[in-house]
Amino acid sequence: MTISKKNIVQINVESNFGSTGKICVNISDYLASHGNDPHIAHGPIHRDTNNSTYQIGTKFDYYLHILNTRIFDKHGLGSKKATKEFLKKLKNSKPDLIHLHNIHGYYINYELLFQFVKDTKIPVVWTLHDCWSFTGHCTHFEYIDCEKYKTACTKCPLTYTYPKSWLVDRSLKNFNQKKESFTGVKNLTLVPVSKWLATKVEQSFLSSYPIHTITNGIDINTFKPIQDSNYKREKGWEGLKLILGVASVWDKTKGWEDFIKIAPNLKEDERIILVGLSKQQIEILPKNIIGIERTDSKEELIELYSLADVFMNLTYADTYPTTNLEALACGTPVITYKTGGSVEEITDFNGVIVEQGNYIDAYKAFENMGNMFKKTHSQTIRNNAIKKFDKNFQLKKYDELYQSLLN
Repeated sequence: MTISKKNIVQINVESNFGSTGKICVNISDYLASHGNDPHIAHGPIHRDTNNSTYQIGTKFDYYLHILNTRIFDKHGLGSKKATKEFLKKLKNSKPDLIHLHNIHGYYINYELLFQFVKDTKIPVVWTLHDCWSFTGHCTHFEYIDCEKYKTACTKCPLTYTYPKSWLVDRSLKNFNQKKESFTGVKNLTLVPVSKWLATKVEQSFLSSYPIHTITNGIDINTFKPIQDSNYKREKGWEGLKLILGVASVWDKTKGWEDFIKIAPNLKEDERIILVGLSKQQIEILPKNIIGIERTDSKEELIELYSLADVFMNLTYADTYPTTNLEALACGTPVITYKTGGSVEEITDFNGVIVEQGNYIDAYKAFENMGNMFKKTHSQTIRNNAIKKFDKNFQLKKYDELYQSLLN
């Protein structure tokens, strides 16, 4: 970084865990390698890392915040004591720039946080990974075709989804409180992680802020095709055509039910592999679906991406899935529903886009690809991924954005 040593603090629900937590660590590593003083503040969900980190609140605070959400639909309005303690520490550390990521997740009070930001006038970058910042409740609304976020959220049909509320629908009050807190910040730049999300932000109450889209990146040197692996033989999958699906949590919005519906159509030599399932989900799978529990082993994921004939993403709500990028980096074509930012990197030579919910067309697309598609296009798919998805491109763009704000 060309700027002299700067104190930059990232705030996110996770650190070194999940996609956003790993993005935080990548940014922190990059900043440190360029002579800066980076820190990550996070909730109770994290993994140890060499980075300078600070945990906001305790597990007890976390569970109280969950209870406050479940009963009163007041997500992001708990954790007052934990937030005050953190902000006192943040004020004493005198950061040059604050970089927000997910401030939902039962760990911080957004009203207190944004009042601090307004009072101190510290430059803020806010990376938006979903839609929560401008809705009265949900993180995604596309799969029910809701457009209330453009005017005011009322009578939310998604209170049963994260952040789940059992009893109360407080969506209108939440919408207005967010609008009051999140608007009027003097030096705030929004960074949606996909073009699709950027268009939604432009239609929301956040539209007056500068919007600077930076898509997610991956480690291209880690996610690459594995040649001559014994993994497929060891698993007894030789001679099979394989459809791969990967998710951290499998539910209806990730296409869990649609994969089950595809199963009866599979031929004798075809199988679906789903990674990230619970033990209960694995127990009820049909015989031609292979279930694997969530794995933190990049090596195993890369083996699976490499041996699969196609990666299938039957998502009903997604901003910009890194699983698509990882599959493409391993030379594997992607079939995805026409959902959010999931389609943004799919072209005629690296995959197929089908209408949301049409799982039969998704399966037919797999059938039509034939055995030669991956063999013919794999290196081209990989080469394109190298040019577009390298995380260093993403980090450089953040570097340039920081510099423009700090200068």
